[in-house]
Amino acid sequence: MSLTRREFVFVTGTALLGLSGCTGKTQEMGSNQVNEPATTDAVSEAEPIDLEVVESGFYFDSYGSAHFAAIVSNPNSSWAAENIHVTVAARDSDGNVVDTLDDYITLMFPDGQTAICGDMGAPDSTASLDVTASVGSSGWTKQDITQKDFYDQLPIENITESVDEWGETTVAGEIANNTEGTFSGTRVQVVFRNADGGIVGGTYTYVNGELAPGSTAPFSTISQEVPEHASVEAYVDCGWPMTE
Repeated sequence: MSLTRREFVFVTGTALLGLSGCTGKTQEMGSNQVNEPATTDAVSEAEPIDLEVVESGFYFDSYGSAHFAAIVSNPNSSWAAENIHVTVAARDSDGNVVDTLDDYITLMFPDGQTAICGDMGAPDSTASLDVTASVGSSGWTKQDITQKDFYDQLPIENITESVDEWGETTVAGEIANNTEGTFSGTRVQVVFRNADGGIVGGTYTYVNGELAPGSTAPFSTISQEVPEHASVEAYVDCGWPMTE
């Protein structure tokens, strides 16, 4: 069953209603970290402010694929964004576009950040990746719930990282659904950072099956040739709320 824009935000928002002001803690386990969004005391906006890509990074593997990660910020204090269109443009040293990739983020609540991660077969001439995020005029809805409230109710826990004898990096963990909603297509974005805090690349995976209320679901990602890094962050994109 497909949902209209208003139905989508209503179902998701209802599952989280009344949770504004909840507090959460950044979870750290060795070099692994669950990142929490920044918050602000900005005055409620009459019109939504565009989303911002505040940082990004990527690496090439020996097969010619670029593995990227970018942090997207919602600077609004009262506007939620949904059906966020993400464009990744590979550019050469002269700034010319040599390849593109389209992706999406399902939903972002106000006052916070999320990540978009992936890979693309960028040409050898690629010197940089330019990540942009856009929201259509019908994709904005006023919400009292913040991105932090959202993360508090779908926490990512027990993150582990391991590297096998072939050099493949596995990041695994669990995501809990403390809301009253069921979600399909829940995606976990994984960001690798170096010792200076810069992004070196990223990967993603989907939770297998539906994420039911009160459940905890495992996830894992496998990446090849990940550069040396000091920490891992994981972000959740809830996917689509299911209705009867």
